[in-house]
Amino acid sequence: MSQEIGAIHYRMFQKVRALNDFAERLANISEEKHLVPGTLRKVLDEYPMPCGLLENHIVDGNIHASLERLIATAEEKLAFACTALSAHLENMLPDVEALGASYVKNTNLPEGASVRSVFETLDGFWVDGMPCDHKLTIDSEDDDQLVFSFDTSIHPAEHYSDLRAAWSCGFVTKLGYHFDRVAESTFKISRA
Repeated sequence: MSQEIGAIHYRMFQKVRALNDFAERLANISEEKHLVPGTLRKVLDEYPMPCGLLENHIVDGNIHASLERLIATAEEKLAFACTALSAHLENMLPDVEALGASYVKNTNLPEGASVRSVFETLDGFWVDGMPCDHKLTIDSEDDDQLVFSFDTSIHPAEHYSDLRAAWSCGFVTKLGYHFDRVAESTFKISRA
């Protein structure tokens, strides 16, 4: 286990914050569409966004356990938002795809970036456990495409794969690449 906070820990903290943000935005869409009133307030009250510096969230110097706790809380927050919205999934997917596209402005990918760079940027918005858990794998890769899979068993949110696919499709497509769902939790990014 790490004794000092390193780049991977900061990346994981950013991923946790991104997942928290997604849960809040999902709940906000629910409010705006009057699907499940009160979802946003409950998400904000019961699962507050971790604010400030990563260092403020490390308990007893245990970096790994502290990050695992933050990940679990973010996953619970998303699960709560998704459970409340599960009856409205089909109505939500176009909004979720548009939400993914809106995040492109937060990236600094150069035009013509490699497919690997697109994947790494996309991965920065999602948490698949700790890197040492190996719950996200690259199945194949060449200059024109990359196929990846993630383990759905670590994500308690209902319809997690569908929501992640919609968000990712919006994000990757807005960047000018193709995004295809190959299987339940397997996806392909390719050049347009």
